[in-house]
Amino acid sequence: MNTIPNSPEALRKYLCDFLPSFISDWEDPEPLEDDDPETYHRVMREFSYSYGKVANSLSQAKLIELGNLINAIAEQNDDLENAFATCFLEHSHQINGLKALWPHLSLKARSECYA
Repeated sequence: MNTIPNSPEALRKYLCDFLPSFISDWEDPEPLEDDDPETYHRVMREFSYSYGKVANSLSQAKLIELGNLINAIAEQNDDLENAFATCFLEHSHQINGLKALWPHLSLKARSECYA
């Protein structure tokens, strides 16, 4: 990814391209966040679930790509960074996705994780 998504919709579209199984989880008739508008936080809560199901089977190239995105976002101080930190990184150990991603995270991104 060359640029950081500039809207929740752009983030969702990127993550659906990155992880095609996220599409069906997002479109589930009983989503995790059914009455929440499309925000960065909602996208990341839903993506965390999808990522957790496949984290340990992703290729190194995919993990590097995701790590690069997270590292770039971790340098910001905005809603997108907060969504990644609070809805994804803080819970990545609970969804068994931290170990696979850890080698690809910057020190700043790692500081948001509970290992």
